[in-house]
Amino acid sequence: MVEPTTLTRRGEFTNIAGPPLIAFFINVLLCGVLIVQVYIYYMAFPKDRAYIKAIVYVTFILELVQTAIQMYDRYQLNAVHYANPGSLDNPLMAWFSIPILTTVTSVIVQVFFGWRIYKFSKSWLTAGLVWLLSLIGLGAGMTQGIMSQPLTMSQVGERTTIPLTLWFVSAAVNDVLIAALLSYYLRRMKSGHEKTDRVVTRIVILTVETGTITAISALLIVVLFFVAPPWWLMFSDSIGKIYSNNLMVMFNRRIKFNHDEPLAGSEQFSNGGIASIPQSALRVQRNPTDDVSTWKDAYPMKGLDSSSINSPSGRYIHAV
Repeated sequence: MVEPTTLTRRGEFTNIAGPPLIAFFINVLLCGVLIVQVYIYYMAFPKDRAYIKAIVYVTFILELVQTAIQMYDRYQLNAVHYANPGSLDNPLMAWFSIPILTTVTSVIVQVFFGWRIYKFSKSWLTAGLVWLLSLIGLGAGMTQGIMSQPLTMSQVGERTTIPLTLWFVSAAVNDVLIAALLSYYLRRMKSGHEKTDRVVTRIVILTVETGTITAISALLIVVLFFVAPPWWLMFSDSIGKIYSNNLMVMFNRRIKFNHDEPLAGSEQFSNGGIASIPQSALRVQRNPTDDVSTWKDAYPMKGLDSSSINSPSGRYIHAV
């Protein structure tokens, strides 16, 4: 247990108490958004593949555990140790809930995107680069957590500069790389058919948007760490929620695709106001006998007619 320090200056008190409290509010807010997204996914895609469900529910459980730990810490600091300002410098379980759990969540999401890049590119080199950066971030995050355990909140920034910087910079670089690679390979999937290309364009835009959000968040933490040291904590608590919410946006976006481009003959129903869609995905093939399931395996989204759509290049997309 870290011995609490004595905070005598009002500015010092604000710097120690303010950022974690704001971070807690943001964290709980994003947790609520995540719960809604997972509920929508549960209702709309009961027949998704097992590995997709595993990714969704594992990240969801990790984020629930992280939020529960944060609630426990807030209760300890604001209720049990009320009127003891020095206790605010005690990290309690923050060394575990922020660097370690957050890193695990972000790495799961990044590894999944790396695998999807491999499915599109069939290149172990490009996917391996994503996975390498993910492992660097995982190692840096774990090191950050272990080094922070015996420290006070005010000491964390001073004594863990290298692992913290490496953690968030590698995450930001990896997010930019993932967005760039997915956009590149998705654009190569365009066939010249208007309906097909429209779906591809939507996925490219969504990929860039989600990758940009996570990259900016990670870079913002690094900038605040050096420019306004205590305030980097304001966003570090929630970076895992940003990753998991972005992942859920990618999966749940299929509902919007299906709304815009309904599958012919498909059953759509409403349960509690949530539109459900059939559990199929897109498959890209060069001829009717080819069984290249790039879309089906790498990007489980759909939104075209269930009948085959022939394109000038001889490729077609259909629901499977």
